[in-house]
Amino acid sequence: MAQAPFAPPTASPAPEGPRVLGRAAGAGFLLLALLAAAFTAYQGANTVGWIGTHGELTVQSCDTSHTTTSRARRHNSRHVTCYGTFVSDDGKTRDINAQIEDGKRRYPGGTELSVQRTGAPTLSTDTDTSYVITAPYRAGGWFAGFFGSWLVFALGLLYVTTGHLPAGRNKVPFSTTWDAAGRGRARTAAIVVSVAGLAGAAVSFLLGLVL
Repeated sequence: MAQAPFAPPTASPAPEGPRVLGRAAGAGFLLLALLAAAFTAYQGANTVGWIGTHGELTVQSCDTSHTTTSRARRHNSRHVTCYGTFVSDDGKTRDINAQIEDGKRRYPGGTELSVQRTGAPTLSTDTDTSYVITAPYRAGGWFAGFFGSWLVFALGLLYVTTGHLPAGRNKVPFSTTWDAAGRGRARTAAIVVSVAGLAGAAVSFLLGLVL
């Protein structure tokens, strides 16, 4: 009786539970990428002046607050909010209660900031709006973040396709996920999205520096 040829052992498929969780994790990556893309695109469009109302905000005063993020007071963050009057370029919109948050920088009274009003222009005493400083390097940073979110989207494609878990007890190495995705179109799509995202982020960042 002829002996059957030797067959290499095959890897057993992942349990259905982890596979469902892996696809759920991938869907989470996709959702996170879409939310990040929407937020950064909106902020970038405001900062570059494509949407909203452009004008000048004349600073009257600034307040500084401190937030402690640990009991040991090792992480004490400084937050600055400046208040003043906003007047649009056409003079039709005026907000005497305008305020802007610009990280840790304080501006002396009388400083005129080129800003974009992101809310709908309504009453002169309306405070239900926000302002962002218009500057090329700020817009470049936001659009770099927009394209950077494409990398997260590419990860989501891989994990949704393979059902592999990126973390936890049933974590699958990324190299294994990458090889498994090669059987279909997911890896090609992930490569295209990643390359486009990296290129877009680099161009946005560089344009923000040189303009």
